[in-house]
Amino acid sequence: MEVPVRPAFEFDPPVRQTRLFHSSSRVPSHALRLAATAFAASLLAVATPTVAVPTADDPAVASVGSGMLAARQFAGIAAREGVVVRAGPSAGDVEVTTLGEGAEVTVIARQASYLRILPPDGTFCLVPKSRVDVRGTIAEGPQTGRVSESLSVRVGSTLDDNNIGRTAARLRTGDVVRVLGEQGIYYRIEPPKMVFFYVPVAEMRKGRELVVAETPAGWDVNELPIAAAEVEPSLPVEPEVETPEPVAVTPEPVIIEEPEVEPEIVIDEPEAQPAEAEVIEPLPVAIEEPAIDPTWIERFESTDTLYREQAELPLEDQPLEELEARYAELLAEARASELRGIQELAPVVEARLRTVTIRREALADLEAIRQLREGVDERRAALVAEREELSERVEMGKIKLYEAVGELQPSSLQITGGTLFRLVDPQSKRTLIYLRCDGEIVEQIAGKLQKFIGVRGEVGRDEMLKLKYVRVTGIDRVNPSDVFGSVAAKLIPPSMVQPGEVASASE
Repeated sequence: MEVPVRPAFEFDPPVRQTRLFHSSSRVPSHALRLAATAFAASLLAVATPTVAVPTADDPAVASVGSGMLAARQFAGIAAREGVVVRAGPSAGDVEVTTLGEGAEVTVIARQASYLRILPPDGTFCLVPKSRVDVRGTIAEGPQTGRVSESLSVRVGSTLDDNNIGRTAARLRTGDVVRVLGEQGIYYRIEPPKMVFFYVPVAEMRKGRELVVAETPAGWDVNELPIAAAEVEPSLPVEPEVETPEPVAVTPEPVIIEEPEVEPEIVIDEPEAQPAEAEVIEPLPVAIEEPAIDPTWIERFESTDTLYREQAELPLEDQPLEELEARYAELLAEARASELRGIQELAPVVEARLRTVTIRREALADLEAIRQLREGVDERRAALVAEREELSERVEMGKIKLYEAVGELQPSSLQITGGTLFRLVDPQSKRTLIYLRCDGEIVEQIAGKLQKFIGVRGEVGRDEMLKLKYVRVTGIDRVNPSDVFGSVAAKLIPPSMVQPGEVASASE
């Protein structure tokens, strides 16, 4: 009998064998009942091969990332030196790292000609420094960071610092990350929970089977547990073989219900049963799944073609709302479908949907920036027009224009960069603005202390002391009664401002 060959990488449900153990000595009736029950179960399993359906209690099914997991997971072993790990399932995606021959990775699903794997040790992602608050000092080792503003996570490469991958995930405000180091304007962080990498199927060998379960912090990887049916029957057999008087101890009612002939058959024929089960084990591979819905595939391909064709256009010219609606519909159908082919395409649809959503948000931000820029341009034009108007009035009316007017007082605050004076309101003595002077101006201004003056110069701001000042280029003694007449200033003491005068000055 020719046994069909199982493909190297196929995520089919596991087939558990039921092995029966025997001994030439007589065994107790309860052990015979266990063996008979296991034998009957094995016959049913051989006669009716079934496909295991994951349930909510199955550790291989994740509550959030179930679309990212196949029915079975295993350890993938690199078949050669230098197997390339990529950020996506195509040759055009960024090369993240390489695997040495015999290196193991955790495989959780297959996507076309690539295997989706959990991030290997040493890999990392990149996030902007400006959007992550780090508690300690990076130079002292890995630190805990908290996202201060939602951001995009990009894949980094251990092979080339300049080779940065596209967005692989999004983090929200308040999310916690583990910061490994720095790279330019980015922090290197451990790959977040929903970031996966890919290796070619042709360059990997299948190792032992694993169970991958989702946890709040990431993914829990364990060895596949041994089936209870394989262990339980063997436990009572070995110790009972050494006891020569089991018949006298066994209660009579139990022996009457189970004739001696049936246990003898079970004990004499156990070795043939495992061999027969091994021959039939590949049968589940021949079970055909329902065909993939051609309508869904056709809609996916047409939407993906539109996405790629429009990707090079400016954001405002891309049909982002249409793409978002179509991908959202496809993703909802893929998550609800039980067809493996459609479920494996769900991560691709989800990634496309995130990209389109990010583009639409970027377009909204761009429009807001344009509106802000237009408002700034309008205000700048108004200021230029006002300045020109003031210049014309000065020329026409011989008005003296100053940056500020007020009573000159010394300042107890002195800093580097020039001597400081104060210009104050003559009535309240409150400081209007500081005056910064150097050179000859210091000597000129020192002779006008306690006098009402007008100053010319440029307004500046000291960020350290949080104060405004005028770097004085010229001063004049001014008659307070000339203010709002032949004297005009941008900064005037509040005690001198009259409602009528303010109105006339603005006309």
